[in-house]
Amino acid sequence: MRFPARGLLAARLSLSFLLATTSSGRAASPTATTTVAAVRCGDVNGDGIVDVGDALVVAQFDVGLRQCSQLTQPEACDVNGDGACNIGDSLRIAQCDVGLINCAFTCGPFTCPSTTSTTTTSSQAPVTTTTTLPGSPRGAFLDRPEALW
Repeated sequence: MRFPARGLLAARLSLSFLLATTSSGRAASPTATTTVAAVRCGDVNGDGIVDVGDALVVAQFDVGLRQCSQLTQPEACDVNGDGACNIGDSLRIAQCDVGLINCAFTCGPFTCPSTTSTTTTSSQAPVTTTTTLPGSPRGAFLDRPEALW
């Protein structure tokens, strides 16, 4: 089933067809170009702007209230270029939002960490050690409970 192209897509297809025909001297099959918007560094929640909402999401991620899989655009997180998504990035995003620093960030290469985890357990009972220094009156009292009275 085919649907006719309308609006901007139709104009783009017509322009592509016209350019292909003009440059080669013969009719060519029309081509369509898909443009994918670049992710703006700092726009972690994907709403198109870098603001305190992004800073909040990053802070929540840093303290464990949000999982990396819940970040809409985790690749936009590392605004300070340290390779991590943490409170330092949240601070810079918040500073940008209130105009303290420039918002022209260049993101570092952050990707969500692997979700694989390893748990190690130990079956040893805890050990309590009491050390009494020589000449300590406490040691004498512990050796002779009647001395407490």
